[in-house]
Amino acid sequence: MERRVIYLVGVAGNPNYGDELIARTWLSYLAEHHPDDDVWFDTPHPGPASTLLAGEHPRLHVTDTMWRLRDLGEQLGDVRATMLRSLADPGHAPWWTAGIDVLRSADVVHVVGGGFLNDLWPANLAIVAGAGWLAQNRGARVALTGAGLSPLSGTYRSDVVNDLAAFDVVDVRDDRSLALLSEQSTPSPDARRTADDVFLSDPYSNIDGATADRFDVGIVLQDDLVQIDKDAIRTFIREQVEVWGTAPDRIAFVECIPRIDATSPAAIGADWPGAQFYSFQHLWSHGFPAGSHQRWISTRFHPHLIAASVGARGIAISVHPDYYATKHRSLVDLGSGWEIADSELVHPESLTVGTLAERAKGLRHAKLDLARTIYGVPRDPAPAPRAAGITPAQRRLRTIATLLPRDLSR
Repeated sequence: MERRVIYLVGVAGNPNYGDELIARTWLSYLAEHHPDDDVWFDTPHPGPASTLLAGEHPRLHVTDTMWRLRDLGEQLGDVRATMLRSLADPGHAPWWTAGIDVLRSADVVHVVGGGFLNDLWPANLAIVAGAGWLAQNRGARVALTGAGLSPLSGTYRSDVVNDLAAFDVVDVRDDRSLALLSEQSTPSPDARRTADDVFLSDPYSNIDGATADRFDVGIVLQDDLVQIDKDAIRTFIREQVEVWGTAPDRIAFVECIPRIDATSPAAIGADWPGAQFYSFQHLWSHGFPAGSHQRWISTRFHPHLIAASVGARGIAISVHPDYYATKHRSLVDLGSGWEIADSELVHPESLTVGTLAERAKGLRHAKLDLARTIYGVPRDPAPAPRAAGITPAQRRLRTIATLLPRDLSR
């Protein structure tokens, strides 16, 4: 049976917990349903990604070809044109000809979800142009899923709409992104809105319940992309936790991006002797420590998604009105029940348990249908469900063990 070449494009490896989780989610799906295909993951951070994602698919290769072409385009002053010219004539970028050949041979090209395709990082939009070229000129089946395209304006939006018209599957994670694709005079792509790509996985497969039992209030506070007063955010968090009356040793800070999410908590945590801290690596190795008994305050999107999906109450702080407001609002619209605090940082009177935990199953079914639309019906029956209680780290070790020679894996 001839192996397909499946080519994923994302931004895993920074590391950023949400981006890593999206990559793991798709690789886990492919490992379960399409284990015999060759899978390439193209990311701007191939070294860290190759170690973080090791064992997630038995035929995984990690590269950075499309991102190198993006970088070359920035150097030459026209990212989109450089991407298209290099794909049409690999000699234009001879340093990466071997990688371009793999890309041009792909049967499926899939730009996975996240919030990296918008005005904040306009050079990244060349990825969409390149994928569209592969659909038109190489016959690849091309998909975009779980994308957060807001904010997207002007020429950038026009180019994205035109490029996406060549895609076989276009899926976004929020209503604003869907509207951006239809607010054009040119024909818009046949797009749908499901939700973030993480909903493809069972919410509880990403949970570290044992750690969640150790605390009652979780805090995720970032130090990047913040457009409101940072001192005001810290004061807001201190005041809110004091209202809740939580004992310091039942408070935990959670890090999604190493260092960046540990800067502000260091200052706040000084007021709470005994407060806990869980690093990105802990999350990646053991799962996200969320439980229905908790209350959360998070500036980041994926902690909101995961905690609300298991019934936790919370407050989402929108630190960037043109970016995070749309992301957090999409989860509230899906029933997270969380309150959103904008730049005015008004304390909510109360918190309610939302319905996202109940809706997560339906959202997962929609994502599974989307996956089958992209990759087809699995060739072989799906294996038996994984045993309950196995951590992501244990799953990776089991997969790696199957790839070792028998006498070394005993």
